[in-house]
Amino acid sequence: MSSKDITFIEELFPLEGGAIVTFAANCKTQELSKNAKVQERILGITEMRICLVKSRLVGRSCDCSYLWTELAKLSMEKEDTIRLSFKTGEGTHVFDVIESNEKDAYLIVSAISQCINQLKQCLELDVEIEKKTETKSDEEEINMELTHQEKFLLAYKMHCAREKRPVDAHLIEEMTRTIEECAMQMEDSSPDKDTIFELDDVLRYVSVLKGQKKHVVNPIDVNIILKSLLKVPVFTAYHLDRLPLDVRHVKAVARTLSQKSQVVQNLAMRGCEITTEHIKCLFKHLASDAVVRLNSLGLSGNAIQEAAFFQSFDASKMQARRLYLSNCQLTEKCVAALVELMLSKPWQSADFGLIKVDLSQNSFKDSTAIVCSHLGKYLKTNAGYLEAFVIKYCHLPLTFLEDAVLNTGSLLENLQVVECSGNEMTIYGASGLSRLLKQSKALRYVSLRDMNLNEGIIVEILLGALANEGGSANPIILDFGLTNHEMFAGRPNAITNALKTLAKESSKHGRALKGLVFSNNSLHETFPEFIQALTAIQSLEKLVLDHNFASKKKGGGVEGIVCLTKALEKMPNLSELEIRGVPDEKQKLQLTYKDLQPLFEYLKTDTKLKSIILDGNKIEDSGCALLAEAIAANSSLESISIEDCKITSKGIEHLLKAVNSSSKTNLQYLLPNRTMDQIQKTASKKEWKKVSELVSQALPILQQNIDKKKTKGVSQRQSVSLANAPNASHSIQQLANLLAGKPLMANKKYEAKEFAYATSPDLDIVDEKQESNPKLVFPKSKGPPPARFRAFSSGIRVETEKDVSDLKMEMPTTAQGKRHKRTRKKINV
Repeated sequence: MSSKDITFIEELFPLEGGAIVTFAANCKTQELSKNAKVQERILGITEMRICLVKSRLVGRSCDCSYLWTELAKLSMEKEDTIRLSFKTGEGTHVFDVIESNEKDAYLIVSAISQCINQLKQCLELDVEIEKKTETKSDEEEINMELTHQEKFLLAYKMHCAREKRPVDAHLIEEMTRTIEECAMQMEDSSPDKDTIFELDDVLRYVSVLKGQKKHVVNPIDVNIILKSLLKVPVFTAYHLDRLPLDVRHVKAVARTLSQKSQVVQNLAMRGCEITTEHIKCLFKHLASDAVVRLNSLGLSGNAIQEAAFFQSFDASKMQARRLYLSNCQLTEKCVAALVELMLSKPWQSADFGLIKVDLSQNSFKDSTAIVCSHLGKYLKTNAGYLEAFVIKYCHLPLTFLEDAVLNTGSLLENLQVVECSGNEMTIYGASGLSRLLKQSKALRYVSLRDMNLNEGIIVEILLGALANEGGSANPIILDFGLTNHEMFAGRPNAITNALKTLAKESSKHGRALKGLVFSNNSLHETFPEFIQALTAIQSLEKLVLDHNFASKKKGGGVEGIVCLTKALEKMPNLSELEIRGVPDEKQKLQLTYKDLQPLFEYLKTDTKLKSIILDGNKIEDSGCALLAEAIAANSSLESISIEDCKITSKGIEHLLKAVNSSSKTNLQYLLPNRTMDQIQKTASKKEWKKVSELVSQALPILQQNIDKKKTKGVSQRQSVSLANAPNASHSIQQLANLLAGKPLMANKKYEAKEFAYATSPDLDIVDEKQESNPKLVFPKSKGPPPARFRAFSSGIRVETEKDVSDLKMEMPTTAQGKRHKRTRKKINV
């Protein structure tokens, strides 16, 4: 290496201690140039090697820019190999490209160049920060007029130096991306939208970038990150889920809450092994004058077990509007202490009272009577601000509901959601619930899933809902769904007979009952009688019949669908219909296109139906042809969902041609995103080109229909619509990404659960996470790099296309399958 080359590298990376970079060029057994050691400031990298095996290097200069240029020009034989290795504190990562060609060499060069450019930008940012903070102390530096990214970077390096930890370039890059994304979201979104910091997701993604097969969290790194964010006020929600938090982390959380009490609105520490000692430490290190008011506090998944846990809470220093304690192994003593906390004056204040409590999946089998007594006490004596009461799968007899409703008066007047799935419904509990349904002016959703309900109990509950005269001002949905269609043998007859009883008193029916959910109830056994009796409830606007058409022979569901179409003509207000199937054919819980043909014929006429979901049924391309005819003739349908229906490019073509040629259609959502993604991967170039052209024509039509509805002042999702129907705007964004060659972005609200009900925009019923719906933006870059490029830049050795596909599957995901990190706008560190 010449002196000129060393000078070049010194200019790029000033000699100020740090790591060692080594360039080596080998030709067969002859070494063209000796290893040269150059001190520089590459963050986290201690050694980098570039080896050309069995090839000649054109020119021997190791000038960086010249080396990259010459590598790109190489024309190598099949047995040639390019090897690139990075050595970091986490180990050595080696990349080989076997049977290389010019394209492979170019990808390697691009990966290296991108890495060096990012490191150079880090150095430039360091210089800018140093200029701004020349005469300031460490703490004063972070309070200077810096950007949020600069504040984090400065604090992160400072704390790394104190803890004697190496600076992680991958972490810096990912954190700065996250910070800028949330800063942009804060500017663009309304004030009530959360900007969420999910630390475990960030760390998992960084592990993938480093090529680590096993995700291991270093507690020191967690502490450093939390401390580094103290001066960065862009996150309103801190999710520290699944991290083994210790006392150091709790101290950092306490400092965060003390200094950013006006910013942080939500705190989640789920599955973090939180104990009583952690809570004591938290309140000990809160500032003496701090009053923390959280919209939500998530502590689910921690083995609490001790009453002292809640007794350690200082109610005057911390209040929460929503409290999540599912799966916490609570005992009767814990519940007693919890009720005292929830009934404390600060937690029942008029301006910040508790509105939701979730105690799901805490088994109280040995002390049900005592626990029910405590819960009844809370319902009877709370201040009346409670909006959601969730006790799913606690194995409790619900007798206490009757006493609570009889003795509360107006204390439950704001209650909107009651979720008591998986408990034991008694006749007294049903009586209390029926009374609540009849009297309430706020109740929206009652979940009775996975409960063994007899005919009398079903009648009692339905009578209460039907007696409510609230109408459109008070839409009620009752959920009688089951997790398994074989759970209760007598369920179909119980439901059918109950509806027959109610049909005889149809003149007494009110207008508040707007939706019924009967998923997995094996209704195929009594479906003709069931659907005929259901027509007596004229107020219904939503009906869910998922997984009810079990048949051991082909065409076995035709009779039920024929009965359904006849019943739809007698239900003038029904606007949403859901008939999902199970994609697994072995379970025999899916309909074929022949079964659904009567429904498609019915849709050819303008009906009241606006949304229909048929996911998981075997519609195939033949069914798409029938559905296309209905689309062309129907002007009322706005959304059709057909995910996982065994559709190929031919079926999509049928649907798109119908949309593009119809002058009547008002569809906003049609194309199944996951299916489209699969077609893009498996179809031939000719087939995909044809589909792409049709999609390009259809997108403006779908968008125009969305805009048309907005101008009329009608929201996309009606207040009665509790199911997570597909989001039309998100779908158009997805399809636009697909056409541009970009990966799909996850919509957690849609993909999270099969039934994710949300009765009001500010009430989180199903998922504890206060998920906002961030504004979707197109990345400014030309899309993600090729698969091989991603593999090299991610530090994972890839040699075949199969390995590349495996790499995609290894990307970090949440429980809902989120892969959003790759799709975000490129942010320079």
